[in-house]
Amino acid sequence: MIRSFRIVLAVACLAVAGQTAAAGFGFMAKGTMARFNETDMKLFEEALGKALAAEKTGVPVEWKNEQTGASGVITPRRIFLKASKPCSEVRIVNRHKTSEDSGVYSFCQQDGRWSLAQ
Repeated sequence: MIRSFRIVLAVACLAVAGQTAAAGFGFMAKGTMARFNETDMKLFEEALGKALAAEKTGVPVEWKNEQTGASGVITPRRIFLKASKPCSEVRIVNRHKTSEDSGVYSFCQQDGRWSLAQ
């Protein structure tokens, strides 16, 4: 229970590119991400930050923790404006040993923070 709460909290407060943050991955905490440790989460967060800050689409940002078997790839698919806010659609694939989850998510930036697009 505490571990699940930490994962949800860590993801909700996801530090991305210094002062920015992404929120709303609580629903992923029941899948592969539930197996991530702190180092895995940090590597994921760093990769997500790079992908969201990318100026080009189609260039995958990969991460891997050899010690835990966790890895992933985040690929920017589309950069766009929504209600005059910069947004990015990314494909996220997370793996932990034999478990894998993937999906396509749109994030928009407001006041220096990234969050899932509504």
